[in-house]
Amino acid sequence: MTQAVAYFDESGTGDDSPYLCMAGYIFEQDNIIGLEAAWEQMLAKYELPYFHMSECAHHIGIYSHLTSAQCDSAAREAIELVKTYAAQGIAISMEKAAMRLLPPNGLWENTYSFICGQVLYGVRDWAKKVGFTGDVDYVFESGAHGRGQAAEAMKKVMEIDTEKRQFRLASHAFLEKSQAAGLQCADLLAWHWLKHNRRLAAGQSKRADFKNLIGLRIDPHHYDEEAIRLWLLYCSKA
Repeated sequence: MTQAVAYFDESGTGDDSPYLCMAGYIFEQDNIIGLEAAWEQMLAKYELPYFHMSECAHHIGIYSHLTSAQCDSAAREAIELVKTYAAQGIAISMEKAAMRLLPPNGLWENTYSFICGQVLYGVRDWAKKVGFTGDVDYVFESGAHGRGQAAEAMKKVMEIDTEKRQFRLASHAFLEKSQAAGLQCADLLAWHWLKHNRRLAAGQSKRADFKNLIGLRIDPHHYDEEAIRLWLLYCSKA
């Protein structure tokens, strides 16, 4: 039986975004039941079928029956639940223009598989840091733009015993956002991480709600061309 589940969602897949992001949370098994129960109560309170940060932020879609103040309140409650139940947040972003630096035919050969690989390393680092020795189920949002690339990357990892062990990888699956509270938590962080990168590029400060969200332990990484070159150099010496 696995002892933790890591949920991840993406953001920034549109052509107008210079970044691709993947973010999410690790939940230890004992906390998942508590999260799901509390999350359902939050959704019922606001008469929502699921949580979706982009609709919440713009007061549209499934949030159109709520006032702006209620949308803000729902987002704040979601953040507090994440901080209560999650063990670790992981947020990865990459400049799409840097994709050309990735070597072809490798394990992480394209932008989507690269950030997919980086979240696996994030889980590995968390396990080492806290002394976690159990197995982890990985769950990705099934509607993801790069699902095929992510599935191929995970398949390759599953076939390499050393990689599978270091990432504590028990299984991987793709679910609809509405099927798992953990994926809706991942959506929250992915939206904020993309927004944060855009604000940094524009010389703006952190949003107050983002500051609150990252009050939980979070492992963030942004890869521009310089960071990719350094990563490739590190890999060549490893």
